[in-house]
Amino acid sequence: MLFGTGPAKGAILPLPRIRWSYFLGFWFGLTLLAFPMDDAITNWIHAHPHLRFIHEVFTFPDFFGGFSIHLLTLGIVIALRRDLKEALFYIALMGWQALLSEALKHSIGRARPDDALGASAFFHYRHPGVHANSFPSGDATSAMALATLLGLYFPAGRWFFWFLGAWTAFGRVAAEKHFLSDAIFGAGLGVFAIWSGLAILRRFFAPRTTLEPGLV
Repeated sequence: MLFGTGPAKGAILPLPRIRWSYFLGFWFGLTLLAFPMDDAITNWIHAHPHLRFIHEVFTFPDFFGGFSIHLLTLGIVIALRRDLKEALFYIALMGWQALLSEALKHSIGRARPDDALGASAFFHYRHPGVHANSFPSGDATSAMALATLLGLYFPAGRWFFWFLGAWTAFGRVAAEKHFLSDAIFGAGLGVFAIWSGLAILRRFFAPRTTLEPGLV
């Protein structure tokens, strides 16, 4: 059920009232605070390979940021709602978050931690010998987008879903696949992608009489 009652079949998920200025300030602020710590955290993790349990604990929910879980989630959406339109909305929203993430990766071209070039190394996306696609973390974006969407379907568990999303994001840092700022920005991007995607869908597909007041 959605928000306790749920919309009619085929209806677009309700969009929570969002104070965009607060959200964007918090999102970008945390990312900027993480930048000075990127190298120090990555170097510390790399210098302590004996602390294997850190890697195991933080990377446990990696499945939450992968592609295969979307097949399961999509199946659940279809089974519960029995409406192809809602399945298409789900595909559209998750495609939107992937598009945003990949577009930024291509545009920014940040080297990954395993390139051993430091957090301030930025190159063209296809720079020879460099995995210049670190910022933002695609897994963190996908995980937090899924967490946000599941929180709309099952609001009673939204904090648990966000916890899983954040856990997955920080797991990418523990696995030395991303810097901390990659993960934080990616997590925020996942939330932004779902909220903005829902706003777009409601703008074009929701009945005029059921549209909610404008966002704050």
